[in-house]
Amino acid sequence: MKFNLDCHLFCFGTFSERYVPDGYYDDVDVKKAFETIASTPVKGFMNTWKPALLPEDPEKNKKFLAEYGLVPSLVLIDNFGDRMFRHGAYSTSQKDIQKENMKLCKDGIDFAKALGVHSVLLWPAHDGMDYPFSVDYRATWDRMVDNFIEIAEYAGDMKLAIEPKPQDPRQKMLVNSTGKAMMLVNDIGRDNVGLALDVGHSFAAAENPAEACVVMDRHNKLFQVHLNDNYKNADPDMIFGTVNFWENLEFMYYLLQTDFDGWCSVDIIANRENREDSFKACVGLIEKYYELASRLVEKKDVLQANMEDYRFSKNIELISSIIFK
Repeated sequence: MKFNLDCHLFCFGTFSERYVPDGYYDDVDVKKAFETIASTPVKGFMNTWKPALLPEDPEKNKKFLAEYGLVPSLVLIDNFGDRMFRHGAYSTSQKDIQKENMKLCKDGIDFAKALGVHSVLLWPAHDGMDYPFSVDYRATWDRMVDNFIEIAEYAGDMKLAIEPKPQDPRQKMLVNSTGKAMMLVNDIGRDNVGLALDVGHSFAAAENPAEACVVMDRHNKLFQVHLNDNYKNADPDMIFGTVNFWENLEFMYYLLQTDFDGWCSVDIIANRENREDSFKACVGLIEKYYELASRLVEKKDVLQANMEDYRFSKNIELISSIIFK
């Protein structure tokens, strides 16, 4: 597994919410944000399409990032920040909105190809429902599959990563779990379509991220990894590793045993904390979890043997002796 770290500018956002819609900070200072990124081991940057604060021209974009020692890593299609997509981007029955989304996705893929990124992130954020009897489940799913097929065929050899999430912004999302996401990928049936494993989304879906990692990797569909944390009841994009210690360590242990060659994204939001300090703390914790998990992988034969014989107490003794020094 190649351990590559990237990030996006949302890490330095204003954290707008319904109680404080203007957020808790002034707009991001782009120069300050990139100086902070450059001071860490992060080497990649996730652009959005369309980029709001970076050059839209691919060559100028790459030149700007190179000034901070960064390369374009991923592209996120931003079809979740516009009210036109409130009834869904991929599953909507509104033909005009379907057309707008298709153009947005295809233009974003062109941008991604010109940048030379690893993959494109597609998040069906508004594809879901808020009430019973509000959507036709069969028709909605069929439209979503058909639209993803068209996007996948246009993308060619560019990888597309679909990101599952249980809720937010909708009360219930169509692609709300690893299992549903794998079903969607199977229905789409294209080699270049896989998944993004967001650790916080997995927690919020009452999953175990380590198991989700294995499921995706087993089918060669682990295309992206997003690192954050939460209390398993929502997705506030907290600093990775600050809440669920054992599950995050187990996740990293299994991730290191995959052939994953993509990017691990720092995917946090600093709501009331200092944004630059939060970012640096998150990168530091990711590195520490990586180091701890690497030490566990060295003992994987013993750990796996204990698992096969259901000797959890032996495993926790061994793990504790390795990480608590």
